[in-house]
Order: sequence, then C-alpha cells, then structure tokens
Amino acid sequence: MEDFADDPNSYEEPTPAPPPNITQYLERLIGWGPEHASAVARAAAAVELARQRLSHLALFGPGDLVPIAMSIHRRSLGGERPFVVVDPRRLVDPCCGRSQARAMPTLAAAMDAAQGGTVCIRAVRIPRDWYTASGRLADPRDDVRLMVAYPPTRLGDLELARPSPIVIAPLAGRDIARLIDEYAEEARADLDMPAPVTADQRVWITEFCHDHNAVEVAVRRFIALSCTSGVCDAAYHLGMAPVSLSRWMRRRGLTVRAVTGLDPLPGAPGHNTDT
Repeated sequence: MEDFADDPNSYEEPTPAPPPNITQYLERLIGWGPEHASAVARAAAAVELARQRLSHLALFGPGDLVPIAMSIHRRSLGGERPFVVVDPRRLVDPCCGRSQARAMPTLAAAMDAAQGGTVCIRAVRIPRDWYTASGRLADPRDDVRLMVAYPPTRLGDLELARPSPIVIAPLAGRDIARLIDEYAEEARADLDMPAPVTADQRVWITEFCHDHNAVEVAVRRFIALSCTSGVCDAAYHLGMAPVSLSRWMRRRGLTVRAVTGLDPLPGAPGHNTDT
C-alpha cells in the first residue's frame, strides 16, 4: 500500500493544538507519566495532521482497532461527521454500534459516503480498488481523512505510517482502575447519568475485558443499565438497538439484575457457575 501524499517524507506541522480530550484519550491508549509523554505528544500531532488532511493516521495494536479509530474520529472531529469502514462483507460495522458506523465495499464508495469525515481500512483487508481510488485522498475536492488499522504482525510496515503511528499499549500491566475511572467519568458526562461503577462491576471488567474498547463499552453499558429501567431504555440512551445490547449481555452471561447488583455478576464472589 502506498502513501497517498505527493511527498510522503515532507509534512507540515499542525497549527492548532490538539483538543485536550484527544490528549487524555491518547494517554489511556499509550500510557501515563513522563516516560510516555513524548509518545503521547507525537500521537497527538499525528491526529492533528490527519484532522487537517495532511497525512493519514496509522494505528498499531492487538485486536480490532476500528473502534479505537472511531473514538479518535469522534474526539477530534465530532460525532456528527461520518465514519465509514471499508469492508465488502458488511453494511453496518458491528464494532461501532454506538454511532451506526457504515461499511462500504470499496474505497471509492467509502469516500463518497464519508465526505467531511473519516474512512477507516484494516491493513489485513486492503480495498481492491486501493490503487485506483487512493489518489482521491490527496484531492482537495474530497474532504476525507484516512485511518489505517494494523495488527501487531504488520509492524514491519511502519514506513507506511507517517509521520508517526499510534502504538496501542496492551492492557497487561496497565492501571485498570484508572482506565475504568476515566472511561466512567466520560460516560457519565456523555450519558448524563450519575451511576458509579461498582466494585463487582470493576472485578468483572478487570477479569473479562482484555482491550481498551472492551473496557469502554462495558463501562458505558453498565452505567446505562444501572440508571435506566431496562435493556430497551438503556439501549436508547446508548444509541444502539435493544437487540444488540441484549446479545452483548447474553454472550457474557449478564442480566439486568446482575448488572444492577441484585444478583452476582459472572465471575464475582458468590456467583454460582453451575446455574
């Protein structure tokens, strides 16, 4: 895959400072503390370059990074702008239920649908029309940004990730309690719901959520379920279909009673795994 810039070794510096919530979010992905400050600053500059359409943005890390790409899109451009995933097998990307992200079969179709917003591609699934359509990414008439999600096995493609990739730190060894606190504070403000994340919910998240998106999704859904009258009401406030929330809960053995503390959560002390 080739870079879409005319001169991929020359980039203008972003003029405005990155939004504060982007920097805070990048600290969650990369790490807190002075030892990570330079990496966070480079990542924030890369996000700003992508926002201004001066470069594409590359993400490296385990799991499906499309939800993280969407979170960066939402925090840097706002939730009203389109986010479109290039995927010939889906019409709606299931990773991104929060905003009804669209999926299109080709890069050209995705760019048509993403004007003013972002197109995201997975490096393991390069669009079949990349070489014919990617030139549009440098055309000022097309107001589209590009994010590319790379799995860890593609770290050798760093030369494609200019000017600086965002390398997502694994959750192992991270301060999970702080991650939960930050995602919960953001969710409470976004949903306008005051519920805390309970001790049992924290145990469940620590045990069963193994990437950043899983932590954020669980925190948001636990808070919504704790502050509403049931699955339908919670799904409405989360901006997703009730059936999607029900399936997410069912696959994890969750019930409303367990989430709200009336029954033990799976994996929590007192839970009977035989029932």
